[in-house]
Amino acid sequence: MKKYNTLINIIGEHNDFNILATRAFMPREIVLVHDGTTENMEYASDIKGYYRKHFATIKIIEKTIKRPLEKTIENLLKQYKDEDLIINTTGANALVNLYIHNYAAQMDIDYFYLEVAHSEIIIYKKGEIEKVNMELYEMNVDDFISISGGKILWDNTPEDDPHTLEIYDYITNNHIKWKNIKTIFKDRKKLKFHDYIYNRLFIDLNGLSAKNIDEILEFFKMLANMKYVEYNYKKRKLRVDIKNEFAKSLILVSGHWLEFVTYIVLKNIDNIDDLKSGVVFLWDKDVDNVKNELDILASTDSSLICISCKDSKGYDQEALNELKVYSERIAKGKSIDVLVSTYYPEKENVINRSKEMGINIIVYNGDEKQFKKDLENIIFKK
Repeated sequence: MKKYNTLINIIGEHNDFNILATRAFMPREIVLVHDGTTENMEYASDIKGYYRKHFATIKIIEKTIKRPLEKTIENLLKQYKDEDLIINTTGANALVNLYIHNYAAQMDIDYFYLEVAHSEIIIYKKGEIEKVNMELYEMNVDDFISISGGKILWDNTPEDDPHTLEIYDYITNNHIKWKNIKTIFKDRKKLKFHDYIYNRLFIDLNGLSAKNIDEILEFFKMLANMKYVEYNYKKRKLRVDIKNEFAKSLILVSGHWLEFVTYIVLKNIDNIDDLKSGVVFLWDKDVDNVKNELDILASTDSSLICISCKDSKGYDQEALNELKVYSERIAKGKSIDVLVSTYYPEKENVINRSKEMGINIIVYNGDEKQFKKDLENIIFKK
């Protein structure tokens, strides 16, 4: 593929594709073009920060096009037409593209469109179409956060550990048992930490049936065999010394288990390129103590997937709004948004509102295969 000196990227509908275009052509300079709106000026600022970090040798120029568009675009192309120029039209709106096509044809300037789903760059050269097949860069979670002006502070993505997979198998193969166990964990009246011995937890099993006690002892025996806990049971009192942070979250953080199950199911889906769970991030404009968190972030074919997990039937429009605010900020409304729960919401209007907002609700009821199928259908729009 020909090497170009200057690449014009239009900030608009598919801004993340500007990164793919830059990586594909690797020009000497990039001209970022936008309409001067506050939103696009902020995005230009964010993406320049990304370029400075990942393309330090590329010169970045920012230009604003205003009405009358035809004159502004004509003058812009005249300015750069002798600099071995190519124009990325993937993110531009229809009107801007119309003028680009017109003046580029008059000035013999090449322009292209990224067909990401088919790994193709379609280049228009002097009245001819050239299709270039190549492996396009696949945007990862860090890329999406970075080009939105943010940074990941930390994440709680599970390590590749056979013990965590054993816990996953236990949860998914013993759905009713696990529901009984987590019900005990949710009852904060039954849980108490030791006053001064770190991570020593007491669980009061009074009032539970013999069956429920056997189930929770079975679970802690499994964790003890993994060296995740040490425990002692006497007179319906359970003393647990927690030795592992994952086990601690599983016991004490409501919904962490659902986040974990969703993460493992996603990990076993083909074409998921990047995957993180328990992601805590910060945007540059935030003060230091304002931290944002999403349960799961993933990417596939340079599309972002945002997932919130709720082990409750009490979630409402506030939960939908929180998910949408994050996805809009990170992916400018182009992400796949999913709320995973163990129940349908109590209020019917939550379902209707989720459809209006483009948020998909999936209910996990212990059927691992159906859960995976539901996720695949949403992510790949089957």
